[in-house]
Amino acid sequence: MKENNYGFWRVFWDEVKHIFHTPIKLFWCLGVPLLIFFLYASIFGDGVLRNLPLAILDEDKSTVSRELIRQLDANATLQFTEDVNTEAEAMKLIRTSKVFGAVVIPNNLEKDMSVGKPVNVVLYVNNNYLTPAGLIYKAFNTTIGTFSTTAKINTLMKTGASTMQAKVSVQQVVVGSHTLFNPYIN
Repeated sequence: MKENNYGFWRVFWDEVKHIFHTPIKLFWCLGVPLLIFFLYASIFGDGVLRNLPLAILDEDKSTVSRELIRQLDANATLQFTEDVNTEAEAMKLIRTSKVFGAVVIPNNLEKDMSVGKPVNVVLYVNNNYLTPAGLIYKAFNTTIGTFSTTAKINTLMKTGASTMQAKVSVQQVVVGSHTLFNPYIN
């Protein structure tokens, strides 16, 4: 038995006519969705956040610390925009939202690394901005991990190990990570 859709279509076309003859309803049905679409397209048009501003405090001022800064700044996510002299100055920049975070390289970095002593490079991040904070944290950890591994390999090679032996002893298990759906996760 076939249903009669005549009543549905009659009501549908009456509503469409009513919408197109009432400017405010036309605005709410067509104008607002288009405005929202273009608003979101302009906000998220780039797709990936890049060159997030950071402050740098280099207390060591050595060749190794400059190399670390160069490697961090080479990461597309990070950009050092402020060079500060104290942690308090860095915190002020973070609190005033002039930068999303600050990197503090401790004194004696080069000396401690040369003798194999653990070194703490500190990252301060304003977590009020969740997405930039997560991206900064991820980029920082990736770069520091690479820098640290390279330093360990160089130290082992100075003691007489071959390049392959040094690489194997530093990273015995290789992690395979495959992001399936959102490549920009933080």
